[in-house]
Amino acid sequence: MAATRTPGNRLNRILVGLIVFFALLYLIWPYGTLTRFWLALKAEDRSTVERMVDWSTVREGFELDVIRFLRRQASRRISIAGGQLGVSLSFENSNIGRPLAERLATPDALILLFHRPRILECIGRNVGLGDAGAIAAKCVPKPPPAGGPTPAKFDPPNVPGILEKTGYAFFTGLFEFRLNLKHDGVPMDIRLRRQGFGWKVTRIAASFAEVNPDGG
Repeated sequence: MAATRTPGNRLNRILVGLIVFFALLYLIWPYGTLTRFWLALKAEDRSTVERMVDWSTVREGFELDVIRFLRRQASRRISIAGGQLGVSLSFENSNIGRPLAERLATPDALILLFHRPRILECIGRNVGLGDAGAIAAKCVPKPPPAGGPTPAKFDPPNVPGILEKTGYAFFTGLFEFRLNLKHDGVPMDIRLRRQGFGWKVTRIAASFAEVNPDGG
């Protein structure tokens, strides 16, 4: 004799199905956000990039990356100079971390870095200039004058290519997501955090070129 299906059993199955559905939806949510961010960068859609980034935290992250890079370079020069601390002072006290971070943490700069990521190597090679304006003038071309939106040809993401250069892409916490990849050979580390009813980019870790202490 077949078991009778009660309304309670059907309700339980519906609830379990809904829980599984929304759990899967939550898991793929940041991947969708990254895809939209990728498309916005490629299409040079400044307004969308503006909305998808938490600029204060991205700016702080860039500043931290610049300072760390300066310290590594200063340490190398100390080693070359036989421990003479004075050699490093211009690098430690150049005060370019925040000004350079402010130039990098803009929609125009992120779009430019997406299309020309090796600008980070140029910044690394010229960090000894000691002035954010001089570095930007040498490495970061000025964006074209603002005008009407330029129609962009839609090209779907090259999923196999993205997967090939992706090292890590998953949750690091319930409300945090991390993507680690190499873009045009340049290591990039992108962090997302859920804010309100969506996800925002909160960190773009910049890997500046590792320059030899002698400037080579």
